[in-house]
Amino acid sequence: MIYQNTAKPNILTCMPLGDSITEGVGSTATGGYRGLLLQTVRSRMGSNVIVNFIGAQSINTSSQGMCGASGQTVTQLNANPYAAVQIAQYKPNVIFLHAGTNDCTQLQSGGSPTLATSQAAMTALLDTIRAAAPKCIVFLALI
Repeated sequence: MIYQNTAKPNILTCMPLGDSITEGVGSTATGGYRGLLLQTVRSRMGSNVIVNFIGAQSINTSSQGMCGASGQTVTQLNANPYAAVQIAQYKPNVIFLHAGTNDCTQLQSGGSPTLATSQAAMTALLDTIRAAAPKCIVFLALI
């Protein structure tokens, strides 16, 4: 919970993290879900909270950052130190994790990974996030 301080604004730093959907592939102006999510979070937090999306990438959302990796499975996201490095560097208060679509696509085509390995990979990714940012709140999107 964010406690509002009337003396100065609170800053909420959020990192969208995930695959091509997080990156905004196929979206022209809003960066996929990120534009609407940023607008919604800002409107609900009130005027005394500054909401920023952070990360090394910024595509289609008025230079707001994120950490998206097009085409990667959850296992690849976790194996790639990119996400852990960005989390450690930017120190988000909140992570919006939207990953697993590529795992589902591969599962449907009969390829690797299996459901069990995808579940284990998500658990490992959440463990990586928790190790890099122990006090961070993680919202995990449903696929």
